[in-house]
Amino acid sequence: MLGRAFKRLWNDKRGTALVIVGATLPLVVGSVGLGTDTVQWALSKRQLQRAADSASMAGVYAIVDGKSSSTAVDNDLATNDHTGVTLTSKTVTPVTMSGYTNALTVSLSLQRSLPFSSMFMKTAATISATATAAVSKEGNYCVIALNNTTAPSIVINGSITVNMGCGMISNSTSTTEAISVSGNAHIVNATPIAAVGLVPSVNGTNEELSYQLKQSDPYEGKYSTDIGSMTCMSLTQQITAANLITPAGYTVINPGCYQRQGNGSNIQNAAFRTSSQKLALNPGTYYLDSADFDIGSLSDIIVNSTNLAEGVTIILTGSTPGSVIIGSNAEVKLRAPSTGPYSKMLFIQKAGATGGSLISGNANSTFDGTFYFPRTTVDYNGTGASTFQCAMIVGYIVNISGNSAIQNNTTGCIDPNPESVDRVRLVA
Repeated sequence: MLGRAFKRLWNDKRGTALVIVGATLPLVVGSVGLGTDTVQWALSKRQLQRAADSASMAGVYAIVDGKSSSTAVDNDLATNDHTGVTLTSKTVTPVTMSGYTNALTVSLSLQRSLPFSSMFMKTAATISATATAAVSKEGNYCVIALNNTTAPSIVINGSITVNMGCGMISNSTSTTEAISVSGNAHIVNATPIAAVGLVPSVNGTNEELSYQLKQSDPYEGKYSTDIGSMTCMSLTQQITAANLITPAGYTVINPGCYQRQGNGSNIQNAAFRTSSQKLALNPGTYYLDSADFDIGSLSDIIVNSTNLAEGVTIILTGSTPGSVIIGSNAEVKLRAPSTGPYSKMLFIQKAGATGGSLISGNANSTFDGTFYFPRTTVDYNGTGASTFQCAMIVGYIVNISGNSAIQNNTTGCIDPNPESVDRVRLVA
C-alpha cells in the first residue's frame, strides 16, 4: 500500500512549477540583489572618478600658479565630490612623467554599504579611484599675446578676413573679454582661439578655449640684443664705407649696426629709409640702435629676400629701442635664418621698448620667421590684399585689423611647426 501511494505521488505532476520556483527563488533574489548592488557600485565609482579627475587638474593648476596643490585639491573636492559619502582616504602625490611637467596623482577611496551585499559582508564595500593630471605642450599657435592683465590681449577689428593656419592664444585674465571682437564682419580662421580668461564668439573658428593656462614667454632670455663693441653707422655711412654696388636698381647692404639717419622729420627715426634707393639685405644680423625699421606706406624701399636676403634677423635695440613700421604699399620680402643663434627669428625688439609696431605690406610681401615684441603692441593690418607667409607673432598685445584679407600660409616655412602651448590635461 505504501509503495503504491508513493508511486502515485511520484507520478503526480501537479504543483511541479511551484516546486521549481521555490527551488530557484534564492537564485532570482540573489541576481536582482547583486544587480542592484552593481548599479550602485558603478554609480559611486563613476562619481568618485570624476571627483579624482577634477581634483588632480585643480592641483596642477595650483602648482602652475605657485600655490598649494593639497589646498586646491581639498577645495575642489568640497565642490565637485558628489558621492554623498565621506572619503575614507585621500592621497595627493607629485609624480615624474616623461614628456610632462607638474604631474600630480590624486587617489581617493570610500566605503559604501550596498543593500544586498551588506547582508553577507561584515564591512562596507571599498571603492577607489585614481587620476593623474599634468602640463603638456600641445597645439600649433602662431599668435601669442603675453599681456596678463584684465585688458584684452588680442583685439580683432574691422571686416578683416584672416586665415592663420594655426592657433592664437591670449594671456588676458578678463572674465568677459580676454579677446576683444568688434562687430560681426570679421572672419578669423584660426584653430584654436584660446585665452586665460573668457573667449567671446569669434566668427570663423570652430574651437574656442577659455580659462587656459597663462603662457610663458617662449623666447625670454634666449636672444641677446646687446650691440657690444660694434661701431654703429647710418645707412649712408655704411654704403659709402663699404663701397657697395647697385645691381638691377638695388643697393646691397651688409649686416652690422645701424643708427637713425636724422635727415629730415620723416626719416629721423628710421635706420633704412632713403629717398630713392631700393635695398637688398645680405644674410646676417642687423642691429638697429635706437632706430626704427620704418618703411611706412612708401614704396621707395624694397627689401628683397628672393635672392639676397635669405637668413636675415633684424634686432631693435639701444637705449630707446625702435619699432617696425611696414605700410600697406611697401613690398617687403624677408626670410629668417634656419640655423645659428637667431634661427627662425626675423624681428626681435628689446624688452625695454615702448613703441608699438605696424606690420602690413602689399600682396607681394613675404615674411618667413618670428616677430618678437615682448613688451609692446603689434598691429597686424590687412588694408589691401595683404599676404603673409609663415609669420609667427609673439607680442604683448596683438591687434588684428583692416578691411581686406590676411593670408598666413604655414607651409614651406623656415620653421613649419608653430609654438605649442601649456595645457593641463588628464594623462592617467
